[in-house]
Amino acid sequence: MRLRRASVIAVLSSLAWAVTASAERAWILWSQGVRNKTAINWFTVGAYPSLNECRTALQEAAENLQNSGYELVDTVESITAIKDNDNFTGLTCFPDTVDPRGPKGSDGRRESPRRVLRRRTGCGGVVGSHPDDA
Repeated sequence: MRLRRASVIAVLSSLAWAVTASAERAWILWSQGVRNKTAINWFTVGAYPSLNECRTALQEAAENLQNSGYELVDTVESITAIKDNDNFTGLTCFPDTVDPRGPKGSDGRRESPRRVLRRRTGCGGVVGSHPDDA
């Protein structure tokens, strides 16, 4: 009986440690967009120990963009900043387990953003186009 109780305690302790470890993940502020009609692929802005700290950095970055003449479009988890048809930026926080650039292929390279966009949306990879616009 003692051995069984010790085993149960060990299992519960391991589960508690796993839950705590997952709650302590880092959060990454990511950005992507278009500058002068040139696509800018996802890149990291910074890493933060909590979602709240990442959101604070997101708000600060958004304020800086707004001060630079961008109009902000807020959502719950991200911000899009639009200057004109040729310049916009998207900012969002993801856990460090998520890479918005997509999975790496068997050769260790990531799939091209244009191909990902085409696969997900049916768009031919031209910013501002849509299959229904034809």
